Amino acid sequence: MNRLLFIFNPTSGTGQVKAALAPVLDVFTKAGWITTSYPTQCKGDATRVAREPIRKLAPSDRLMKPLMTAYSYGLSVDHLIFGAAAALHFNCPEDEQSVELMKAIETDGVEKALEKYAGLKPEDALFTRILDVYRALAVAKKGS
Repeated sequence: MNRLLFIFNPTSGTGQVKAALAPVLDVFTKAGWITTSYPTQCKGDATRVAREPIRKLAPSDRLMKPLMTAYSYGLSVDHLIFGAAAALHFNCPEDEQSVELMKAIETDGVEKALEKYAGLKPEDALFTRILDVYRALAVAKKGS
């Protein structure tokens, strides 16, 4: 059985995620997933939970597996794409995988990193969508 960990900040966006959470989790439950939602509890909590981005980007792990499954069912995957793109931005010097991922992106580019760690190919529809969100997040980071 597949597992999905949905991490969310219950106070972000004036708490709007609370209303959308049940339908999202219901879709995955109906597709045979064991779902767990994790509301962050304090500052730094999401960072702690987000560690090891390379493992989580693997085709069989908690980011790409739910993304590919939902996509294969024709479900909306926008939020899951955002999660995969955000994992490519996870930059935590105390996390070995984060350091490796950032070095791979700097050395070979995000496209090669996405291929290597997520198992996607440039011709895959999700490849371009993840890269588009990755680049949009990069622009947003520069502006903040």
